Amino acid sequence: MVEITLEYRNFPGKTTGFFLLYSPFIAYCIFVISKLLDSDYFTNPGIEHLLLLGLGMGMAALLIIPLGLILDRTRRGRPLLVVSTLVPSLMGASFSLQGYPIAQSPTMETAFILALFSGLASALVSWGVTLNQTVVVKFRGRIVAAFLSTSLLLFIGFMLFETSLESFGLPLLEFIVIISVFASLMLKPWKMSLHPLAVKANALRYFIPMVLLLASHITWYFSTKMAIRSLFDLVGDPYQSLVQEAAAEIGGLPFFGVLQLLFVVAGIIIAGTIADLRGRKTAFSTAVLAFGLLAIFGQTFYYVAFPGTPAATVEVIALPLLGWERFVEGYILGLCLLLVWTELGSPNRKGLRLSFIIWFYIGYMALFWAADLGVPFGNPPDWVGEIGGPFAIFFSLLALWQNAHLPEILGREIEIEDFALDFDQKMVDKTVSAFLQDEDFESIKTQLAVIDATEELSDKEFNEFLGNDLKKILPLKRVKGVGPSLERMLRKAGYDSAAQLAGETPQRLASKIKGLSEKQAERILLNAREAVSRLTKK
Repeated sequence: MVEITLEYRNFPGKTTGFFLLYSPFIAYCIFVISKLLDSDYFTNPGIEHLLLLGLGMGMAALLIIPLGLILDRTRRGRPLLVVSTLVPSLMGASFSLQGYPIAQSPTMETAFILALFSGLASALVSWGVTLNQTVVVKFRGRIVAAFLSTSLLLFIGFMLFETSLESFGLPLLEFIVIISVFASLMLKPWKMSLHPLAVKANALRYFIPMVLLLASHITWYFSTKMAIRSLFDLVGDPYQSLVQEAAAEIGGLPFFGVLQLLFVVAGIIIAGTIADLRGRKTAFSTAVLAFGLLAIFGQTFYYVAFPGTPAATVEVIALPLLGWERFVEGYILGLCLLLVWTELGSPNRKGLRLSFIIWFYIGYMALFWAADLGVPFGNPPDWVGEIGGPFAIFFSLLALWQNAHLPEILGREIEIEDFALDFDQKMVDKTVSAFLQDEDFESIKTQLAVIDATEELSDKEFNEFLGNDLKKILPLKRVKGVGPSLERMLRKAGYDSAAQLAGETPQRLASKIKGLSEKQAERILLNAREAVSRLTKK
């Protein structure tokens, strides 16, 4: 059986394709949630959309922690990912084909929403854990960015072409999700080898500044919203939301409420790229800086022009303000939702840690939507608008102070459970296959490190040894089991000395020499290493 192993040097394109094929499901979930927020998903007048939204989030919050525990114990992230996406998609397709409203509509619609939110929470946890087990840290940020940005772009497409898709009379959105899941199975994910990758560090080091950053976000958002509303009341003009003001600035562009998500996509992509190239700590520091600047200078984008005169008007430079806000939100989403938490701490509790983070985000979004929609306790009190701005700056400064204690992740990740000092042949083969390619072997003159023979050589002797022509002092014919015919084939394959042969792996050697089995290749490599060892001990 051929396994898809970890790729350390090149971007893992095939593995990335597997993870991206679950973007349509995330886009579908965002589409349904947005419709629930607008009370525009079910045609049954007896359905209370916001109540269903609350029930769905409650179900996700109840299931997310047990799902993380189950995932850590069973390590069945890939099957769980498939089931989590297929079940709600099949339910949605089935209900859509039956039509609305029907006698069982309230029960069926409630069951569908509960399944959708449960599937979304389960899919995010299993997706994040599986990514951590199959992709090394230096590529993971860009894959997360591609996954989330693709999901949002598909959501934009679903919104723009909603009427056209519904005209077919078929549940095309659900079919797209189902087809993408089956396409992911065509990549044979069960052959992907899982690795316990992690960095020994406390995840609370990142969690505390993230909480401060979100506290800064929510206080800034509502203080800005209430400040702009009070300015409109001050001059007697009708109040418009920041999205409406931004659309008005560019001539009332249609679908601006959807197109603003492009700023979110930009933030996600930049966050993932910086996280991979510069490290998670630098990326998080950049997020704190960007939001801190927004909290400090955001109020310069709205003011009363000509105060105290009959011509007094409210001036809101809404487009750059909204774009900055959405960009920072996307940046935080791309960095803090799926990327950091499976990379820190014990590899045996990845699912549980990520579950707690998603559970926290569920609570944060529930609080944010409840305050924004004014349910169930009405709008935030007036004092939020008065002191929210300074507190947003204060929380940003605290998060910036906490950044000094953030652990580095890039370059520190190891396979904790397999790490040992007594490397056996299997470990050597695995390491060489992961890090070295064919062109590297030309520069490898000896593999003395793996045969533990250099301790008896002085520096002068070692330099003299490497300076000699290894083809003369250690030819291929010195290796037991290498006859004239095999020697010719080895030279034709690019091997000039026994020292060069000692650095090869049985699988690669067998693939280059016709008629040579892996078992025979392994014996030859062991003999080559013994020959190098004998020579150095002389």
